[in-house]
Amino acid sequence: MGLLRAYWFTGHVTASDGSVGTGSMGAGFVWLDRSKCGSERIGREEEGTSSGRAEIGAYAAILRRTPDHEDLVTATDSEVLCRVVGRWVGQGGKASLANTADADILEYILAKLAARIAAKSRTFLVKVKAHRGEPLNEGADDLAEAGRELEKEGENSRWQDRTTRVVYPYYDRTSRQWKKGTWTKTVRNAARRGAAESLMEERLQIGANKWRKGLFETRSRDTDGDQQMLNHNWRSDAPSKWDMIATGKWIQKAAWNRWVTESERDQPHKTPITSTWTADFLTREGEGRKTIGDWLRDKTVPWKARRRLLQTNAGVFPCEARLQRWGRHPDGICELCKRCREMGLKLLGGRPARGTTGHLQSSVCRLQAPAATGAHNTCFQRVQDDMSKAKSVCRDWEFVSKGTEISLGKFVSEYFTPLTLGLQTGVVSTEDTDEIWDAAKEEAMEKTKGRETRRARADSPMVDETEVEKSFWLSRPDGWVINRVTKKIILLEFKRTSDCGESYFQDMWRVAEQQHVPILAGLRALAEERGWEIEVVPMVAGQRSVREKEWLEALRLFGIGKEDGQRILGRLGRTLLDEHEKLFGSYWRLTFGPSSSMQQLLGKGISVRTSRPPQGG
Repeated sequence: MGLLRAYWFTGHVTASDGSVGTGSMGAGFVWLDRSKCGSERIGREEEGTSSGRAEIGAYAAILRRTPDHEDLVTATDSEVLCRVVGRWVGQGGKASLANTADADILEYILAKLAARIAAKSRTFLVKVKAHRGEPLNEGADDLAEAGRELEKEGENSRWQDRTTRVVYPYYDRTSRQWKKGTWTKTVRNAARRGAAESLMEERLQIGANKWRKGLFETRSRDTDGDQQMLNHNWRSDAPSKWDMIATGKWIQKAAWNRWVTESERDQPHKTPITSTWTADFLTREGEGRKTIGDWLRDKTVPWKARRRLLQTNAGVFPCEARLQRWGRHPDGICELCKRCREMGLKLLGGRPARGTTGHLQSSVCRLQAPAATGAHNTCFQRVQDDMSKAKSVCRDWEFVSKGTEISLGKFVSEYFTPLTLGLQTGVVSTEDTDEIWDAAKEEAMEKTKGRETRRARADSPMVDETEVEKSFWLSRPDGWVINRVTKKIILLEFKRTSDCGESYFQDMWRVAEQQHVPILAGLRALAEERGWEIEVVPMVAGQRSVREKEWLEALRLFGIGKEDGQRILGRLGRTLLDEHEKLFGSYWRLTFGPSSSMQQLLGKGISVRTSRPPQGG
């Protein structure tokens, strides 16, 4: 207001604000000259309370007290008020109040504004930020609070007339209170949420019932030599399960169902914990399911892309493995892997893999590998960029690999040696390479031998030390982060993996921890002598999931708070789903060729191959 020089306006300078409490609404309004300040109670709370109605009522109070022929400027912190009034600017005869929740107040405001226009007076509505020390806005806020305490039937009570709309009770998760309202967006969302929670509780109840039935199983053999116990029910895992029952948590049904189901998720299982594998996936809490819902509701995403995600979630995407179960494919083996074998390309594992959705989304499929690698890099660079820009991140951390990849050899020569020896920035040195390799050689050789053993299926594969050393120096962790103050270096290793199984996070976490054991062994040999610490931080994401708790703990190492962390995870979840769709697009193009629209774009002369190439093609 001050920068706009509104306080020097020649007409009335005012501010309005609304307040909502438990079952009451208040409106406050002030004049710069303090001539007409006051409060009103806004009625019709029987149909629900909303801050928007209180804000609109406060503006109506100012218009009522201002003559139509006098100029007026009003400060408000309400986006709702600015939006509902602005919607009528230049609308002509097309705008309607038919579906407006607070049509009674808005009709009065529009009539007053029309009268002011006819009187050729100037009317301004200025949006200000709430609780930022704006004097008029703060005064209106105090009066709005007082307005909620006024008598319901008093002279300062306005807009009491009820409508004929049905009133629905609903539970507000934010305030943890039961509220009521008409059929508005808030009530509709509450109804949808309640229906979804009911379905989720039903699935968790199925999981709890399965757990309870597991307490008693038919004994298949006589382990104690007691023939009378054969075919009788007995407690197969009584010690752990009955200890859980003894805690008494089963008294609260909903909490018990969740606890029991989560305990079963950590155990190996070949059948769904709840009703189906899809229900198991969707009932995992704290893994970014809201992001999936937001992505599916986003109208800017093509409907075919949203359909493919729904098919994946439901386990019915028409990949080769699924087509085999439907009797539409002979063996369920990935057609792209078969094509690679015909082209003479080596396959991981030595043979084509089953064409599951997880396989098609990974670099194990040779023809999908470029797209899968690109998805990995895109997701991690998104994370690294957001981490470095977070407001709460400790500024002592330097993300030296942001936007690029740095090999171990380059990192040692350009960063590690100069940092740990206290040399000038930018100095390149190779004096530590021999000591680092000597410390890491044993781990590097063992790791390579293990990998070659799995590939060649031999007990003692031949390993060339020169090649191993060359591979060691060319190895590239996903990220390097340096803290010069605390003398700490962190290796970031990002994993994007199939999240169909329950244990995907723990499995890939262990893989990420073991992946750079040779690097850690080599660097720690010198770093500890020079007072530096070396640590690896795994960052595991599913193809459609992000484990919020574990990720927030990892981000906390860099000083990133919960609010910034949730913002980073939201953006990562969106990027994961975008890349998930891009990989399906790659699979579709490799399998069936370019789409008809792409053919029109590239020209009619291109050829489209829809079958496998001949030998050597």
